[in-house]
Amino acid sequence: PWDVYSEKLFPLGHGLPLWHPDPTKQGEVLPGDVGFVYEGQFIRFFNATLPATHHINERGVPDDYEPLDFPHFLRIRREGALPRGPMCSRGVTSVNIGAQVTVNGVGGELQFASTEEQAALLVLEESATKDEYRASPAVKNYVRRNWRNWYNFASQDSGLRTQ
Repeated sequence: PWDVYSEKLFPLGHGLPLWHPDPTKQGEVLPGDVGFVYEGQFIRFFNATLPATHHINERGVPDDYEPLDFPHFLRIRREGALPRGPMCSRGVTSVNIGAQVTVNGVGGELQFASTEEQAALLVLEESATKDEYRASPAVKNYVRRNWRNWYNFASQDSGLRTQ
């Protein structure tokens, strides 16, 4: 389900949808995280904007590691950028959300129809904040200089098989 969810909601333009977006033992996904997505959850190797000695980088960092001095003025934060309610993939034609209060508590129901064989739907209880970081030549050059070390770190030092 995680691959369909990401594939169908990604075209909405709000980043890569994670099937398991809740923070892991490593914490929330942060700007500068280098890692991979496994079964809908982001797994961090290290954070490229933090010192090697930072607790987030306790698993280690690649050889010749130098943190990126990320220009914070490139951060764009928009409160309420994702509205409360349903966000649907292409082909979803109707969404009905119902709620009821009973003696046993609150219950709910969600119904939707789709013209596509596969579809995805996200319902936000509250509006969400969107943090974006604009790419700059300095960031692009940093990634170009370091990606090979990151790949080697991921495939050899961490013991994980990369694809």
